[in-house]
Amino acid sequence: MRGSRGCVALLMLLLAVVPLLAGCAASEPPLPVQVEAAPAAVPAPAPVEPSRVVVSYFHRTIRCETCLKFEELANRALRDAFAVELASGRLEWRVADFEEPGHESDVAKYDVFESSLIVSRLTGDEEQEWKKLDAIWDLVGDDEVFVQYIQGEVGAYLQAAGGIE
Repeated sequence: MRGSRGCVALLMLLLAVVPLLAGCAASEPPLPVQVEAAPAAVPAPAPVEPSRVVVSYFHRTIRCETCLKFEELANRALRDAFAVELASGRLEWRVADFEEPGHESDVAKYDVFESSLIVSRLTGDEEQEWKKLDAIWDLVGDDEVFVQYIQGEVGAYLQAAGGIE
């Protein structure tokens, strides 16, 4: 009889558990587990090529004392105020004889017919803007004012190109 009591107990247990299991099956199924995918890699923005400033002094082949002074004062203005920018390449100083072959496009673009100082802002090799500093002719008699004028104009272009170091 012992075996029948164990069977009865097991049967009673099953009778109690089966309705519970049936109730679970009848209830709403659990919501599916949503596994979040790793966020898609956001492409890094393309590096922006930094701007730089180029100061070009154009002169004739035969130069007078005033033309030589333009170059000397402009060079001094840049060295004194922008040594860091010159060393880093953010500022370039160029001197060219506009009467020599190869400068025809500069002569036409900048309307160069006499000694001229041009300041340009470039991104890569593309010129964004430029300005002919015509006041050098009026200021050449006052070294300090001439230098301040050049530094102010070049400083403004450096600011537009991303600041002065």
